[in-house]
Amino acid sequence: MQLNYVNYKGEPARLDPSLHAKVKAAKEQVSTHKGWRVSGFPPGAMEAAKLDRDCDYAEYLRQPPDKRGLKKVKPWDEGLWRRTTKKKPVRSKPYEIPEAAKLCADMAAKSGWLDVEINEIKRECA
Repeated sequence: MQLNYVNYKGEPARLDPSLHAKVKAAKEQVSTHKGWRVSGFPPGAMEAAKLDRDCDYAEYLRQPPDKRGLKKVKPWDEGLWRRTTKKKPVRSKPYEIPEAAKLCADMAAKSGWLDVEINEIKRECA
C-alpha cells in the first residue's frame, strides 16, 4: 500500500527532498569594523538618581522598624551607581573616524556628560 499526498488544490504533491531542501551556501565570515561610539552619563542623570534614592531612603526610615519589610534601602552610593548604571550613547549613530569620536567626547565632557568614553565597535569572526 502506497500513500499519495495531494496539495490544497487536489494535485499530487511531489515529495522529492532535493526540491524542498534549501541548502544555504556558507558565507565567508569576515571581520568588520562598524565605527566608534561615544557614551557616558547624561547631564542631570546622577542628580535625578540621587534624588530618587534619597526619597526612597527617607520613606524607608520613616517606617517603624517592625514594618520595614524584607527590602532594605541603602543610602546613596555614587560609586555603586557609576558601576551599575548603563551609559547612554551621546549620538545614536556611531562615528566612522576616530577623530570625530574624540571631538564629540571632548564636547560631551565640556557640556556636562560624566564618565565619557569612546568604544570601538567591531565584529570579529574566527
